[in-house]
Amino acid sequence: APTPEAAVPPADILWKLTPNARSVYYFLLLDLAMRRDEEAKAVQALSELTLLPDIEPRLFLEGVVWLLARKSRYSFDVIDKALAAYPDDISLHLLNAEALLEYGRAEKALDHMREFSAQHHEVTEAKTEFALLLVKLGRVREAESLLAALPQTERSVAVEYYHGKALKGLNRPKEALRRFQAAAALASPDFPQAGLELARLYEELGERKKARKTREGMLKRKNNPETVLLLALLAAESGDQEHAMALVRKGPATPDFLFSAVRVFMEGRQWKPAESLLKELLKRPETNGNMREVVYANLAKIALVDRGDHKEALRLLENIPPDSEGYELILPLKLQLLGLAGKNEEALPLLRQERAKHPERQDILRAEIRLLNVVQRHEEALAIAENALRERPDDADLAFLRASLLDEQGRKQEAFAAMEAIALAQPEHYQVLNYLGYTLAEENRELQRALELLLKAAELAPDRAYIIDSLAWAQYRLGKFETAWENIRRATSLDGNEDPTIWEHYGDIAAAVGNAAEARKGYGRALELKTPNAESVRERLSKL
Repeated sequence: APTPEAAVPPADILWKLTPNARSVYYFLLLDLAMRRDEEAKAVQALSELTLLPDIEPRLFLEGVVWLLARKSRYSFDVIDKALAAYPDDISLHLLNAEALLEYGRAEKALDHMREFSAQHHEVTEAKTEFALLLVKLGRVREAESLLAALPQTERSVAVEYYHGKALKGLNRPKEALRRFQAAAALASPDFPQAGLELARLYEELGERKKARKTREGMLKRKNNPETVLLLALLAAESGDQEHAMALVRKGPATPDFLFSAVRVFMEGRQWKPAESLLKELLKRPETNGNMREVVYANLAKIALVDRGDHKEALRLLENIPPDSEGYELILPLKLQLLGLAGKNEEALPLLRQERAKHPERQDILRAEIRLLNVVQRHEEALAIAENALRERPDDADLAFLRASLLDEQGRKQEAFAAMEAIALAQPEHYQVLNYLGYTLAEENRELQRALELLLKAAELAPDRAYIIDSLAWAQYRLGKFETAWENIRRATSLDGNEDPTIWEHYGDIAAAVGNAAEARKGYGRALELKTPNAESVRERLSKL
């Protein structure tokens, strides 16, 4: 970050200050910079504070949150410095994970918290927060294992609530019900989600009287806006849109409250009431500037997710100009929509504009490289990746992307050698391990090594459909059909199972264990998903 002159005390003062006085100086400077909206000075003050001994980590939190709210390009630089100075502070690690999630980097957030939790296995809070993050991201199997191991003395309302969510995600409703009952018993009026989930599960189990009693109890304990909104969501989920909107009307008729209602409905995938409220907000004169951009972004998401109308979604996003504060957050959606509309060439200039504004953002660089590859500009994509690697030779993700480009261009031997080199330097890079293991299994060679690589990848990154599929395929090649069948069925039950290759493997493995009906199911699904091996799949299907 640049160092503004006013951010540094004069040398004749600086050498006289004790460490404690310096910390006070820079903390006051940070406070003043935030009050005056002077980002560069705030960054410099935060950076200086990380260099001083015995600073309370909490002093960084307010400043970093401020930078994140501004979408500052320096946010992660400051977080990295704070983590280096205070590697054991859980609050900083949680803030980093939340920031990564905000920028759509869920895998990196998970990896970060997994590593921190492993290094601090004796700290219950670290394990708990990691488990809660896993639940939020749908990794319920790993989360349930962690939460089940927590002792009774550590079972807070949040632990019981998220343990219930994990068990529900694993289709274990009776066990989930006990956890939600425990959470509701512990919950204060400020945690209405526990009662909501309990009422929701009662509804799903057909126990309507208990569901109604739970809802009524929630309103009696605290009839606040948050509780009202959660009950409105429950009504919408039950198909009673009219009652849901009536509950919303009981709240304050302010834009903030209506935006809160939109958020609750969208998180619950109740698109119609959310869309109705967003359109109402557009008509209000007080909805202007950034608020209108948020409305258009959410309307676009609803058009895409609820109706699959990518053209309408793209039209709505055109209302958000590239120089707006929120443009960076909607860019990934806009790129996706351009791709669906067959306009990838139009997406490239947008990415390059963002990269010029944020040269430190490696995710934008990687997105540009991938897009160049999609539009068949392979050599250009490879050249950018290789130039970036010369500047960042230790960037394993960038090296993996380069090797993947080589593979997609048919340069298989070079790609495999590049992946081997990454594995030597980063032996726990699960994507590399998966590539190596699957390639060996696909080529039907070094199968025992393939199995070992894939077992390790599955351990490092559990519940990823593509890795479990690779593992099943290696086991199939080794003739371990029953184990392969167990794993391929698991792969098709996980998020990310809409890959025709997974279903093709499902058909092959089902046939190997003598289950012709399931083999037909797998081959049929592969054809529905437009497998590139359609002719071969039809031939195998005809032989069943």
